[in-house]
Amino acid sequence: MSVEVAGSRGIGSLVIDIRAPRYFMESLNYWARGASTERPDPCKWTDDELLSTDKVGNTMIKTTSTPRATDHRATRALVVPCSGMATPSMQIGLFSGADCTTPSALVERGVEAEARGFASLWVPQTPFFDALTALAAVALRTSTIELGTGVVPVQTRHPATMAQQALTVAELAGDRVCLAVGATHAMVSEGWWGVPYKGIVDVVAEYIDIVRALLVDRTVDHVGPNYTARVTYPPGGATPSLVLAALGPKMLEIAGASCAGTFTWMTGPHTLATRTIEPLRSAATLAGRGAPRVIAGLPICLTADVAAARAFIEPRMAFSANMPSYKRALEWEGVASPVDIALIGDEGELRRRLDALEAVGITDFCANLVGPDDGRDATLAFLGELARERSTR
Repeated sequence: MSVEVAGSRGIGSLVIDIRAPRYFMESLNYWARGASTERPDPCKWTDDELLSTDKVGNTMIKTTSTPRATDHRATRALVVPCSGMATPSMQIGLFSGADCTTPSALVERGVEAEARGFASLWVPQTPFFDALTALAAVALRTSTIELGTGVVPVQTRHPATMAQQALTVAELAGDRVCLAVGATHAMVSEGWWGVPYKGIVDVVAEYIDIVRALLVDRTVDHVGPNYTARVTYPPGGATPSLVLAALGPKMLEIAGASCAGTFTWMTGPHTLATRTIEPLRSAATLAGRGAPRVIAGLPICLTADVAAARAFIEPRMAFSANMPSYKRALEWEGVASPVDIALIGDEGELRRRLDALEAVGITDFCANLVGPDDGRDATLAFLGELARERSTR
């Protein structure tokens, strides 16, 4: 596949074969490490068919590819920005973390994240507290940081209630709210709440339609196979953005066509590049929507002892890695262990890994701080510094 990138400060190009994960990562690492000492000439199209021309900010991107019929991992679009190009910068956000077990702890985490310069704070729905309710408390103590759920399962409440809660938080936080919802997993839906998982794609599509109508128009009149919603909320006020956690093609189609983007977890760079970003962008384009956000959550640890950090982190990723959708994503990634997708190493290594994520099209990195407790403060400080750097680009 060939990629040509033309921006306001020149033209650069990079040709990479992403039919195998090893070649893909080697090519990205080569580029991110600055191994090329001079800018390559603009590449010639290597295939007969021009498949797409996209504009991201002030950067024109053309991609071509002729995938092999027998290679299911071939893809037609991978955007790799060249050195010196003016491109949107991937923002650094913070995952609230398993150590935030009370709303008060979350508020303090949010205050600290904003002070350190993080662009966003992402809060999952857990047994400890309700994510949206807790974010309302964070909103009262912060003023600039984006506040997002990461994520709230649709099974936890009616779509009209979900929308109203998000609007309530937006009354306190203004335009800083991002509502990320998802379908969770069959064992959670049926085991925790007794909600059948069958037909979940159709359920989610209907759910998103109702929530979006209420967030945007503040009114909905809907009678469908799964939900009835005849509700009107007061007009005015800020409108939360809406994203959908998605891994499979049908969910990604909904996320691209009806939402502002997607939120992922346990998904590595190869899978994001070949199975997530392209179908998401295609669905958004067909629906006449703007470029979607890709919010990628991954574990990260700043350390000089990689082996010890891996040994600490690996068993803590095991439970999630056995969830069917995450297990499938790890198989697509081609890694030997779930810990292989975690970002672990010194500052140089973490910068290279983050640059590689940005190169494939991630718009927001959601940092889940992991590793021994004595290393978390260093990771937090490093990421806060990096977040401030990126916010000024």
